[in-house]
Amino acid sequence: MPEGKEGARVNRRILVVEDETRIAEFLARGLTADGMTVEWARTGPDAVKSAGSQRYDLVLLDLVLPQLNGLAVLEHLQLDKPDLPVIVVSARGDVQTKLRAFELGARDYVEKPFSFDELLARIRVHLVKPISRASTVRVGKLELDLTTREARVGRSRAV
Repeated sequence: MPEGKEGARVNRRILVVEDETRIAEFLARGLTADGMTVEWARTGPDAVKSAGSQRYDLVLLDLVLPQLNGLAVLEHLQLDKPDLPVIVVSARGDVQTKLRAFELGARDYVEKPFSFDELLARIRVHLVKPISRASTVRVGKLELDLTTREARVGRSRAV
């Protein structure tokens, strides 16, 4: 599980959007055992409402849902929360559906049936926050611009 700055464990919140109780419970058990907090939405509208009103670190999204299909949910999520990672978990394995999901902002796509260990590994990858790389390093009056490869001392510039 990811760790915070002081080495403390960070509790990740996952929204599972799945209308099949058996699959949702299986995912919830596995993710909870890994230290994550799981909430469950059974329909497309419930998923849109939950994602709009709560903070989640990641969404696991089935495509075949009652009332509003997963691709429509994905469109809503991209408009409202474009930085929220979504992993599609679906029995639909045709290339056109996968491509459409990626066009709509899915970060990953896992076909059912799936290996829980593989899905967990993919979830962990998407939960890692990208490291911001500074282009300038300062030590005292010395400043190094790593992009232009220039060095400055105070206001003077040396190449």
